[in-house]
Amino acid sequence: MTKLKTGDKVKVHYIGKLKDGTEFDNSRTREPIEFAIDDGNLLKGFNDSVKDLSEGTKTTVDIPAKEAYGEYITEAVIVVQKNEFPEGMDFQLKGFVQGKDNQGRPVQGQIIKIDEESINLDMNHPLAGEDLNFEIELVEVVK
Repeated sequence: MTKLKTGDKVKVHYIGKLKDGTEFDNSRTREPIEFAIDDGNLLKGFNDSVKDLSEGTKTTVDIPAKEAYGEYITEAVIVVQKNEFPEGMDFQLKGFVQGKDNQGRPVQGQIIKIDEESINLDMNHPLAGEDLNFEIELVEVVK
């Protein structure tokens, strides 16, 4: 088979693990993901690894944190007053809240601390600072 090129649609299964072997995602528990090569929706290292596969073949790829979801940024932990949220909101430790940034783009933060009047939100991606490993299988090249 020739190498996959930009725009080719594929279906893949993958298992994502952290450096310590902890599994953080596994598409084998659901349908394979479908995407177009180089569409920018997946991590570059993941996308590039799929390009070299043919149907039914597998590979593994290690993606360092800086090339995955970035390094963990301590300054991305912010304190927000509870009164800035809708009245009666139920704050759950390790839960997520969603909102918009100053430009109106959607943002998400994880609640990491709850005080009487405020909460601490971690605005980093949940996988920031993590080196990732993926086992990838090209299930199908979509015609």
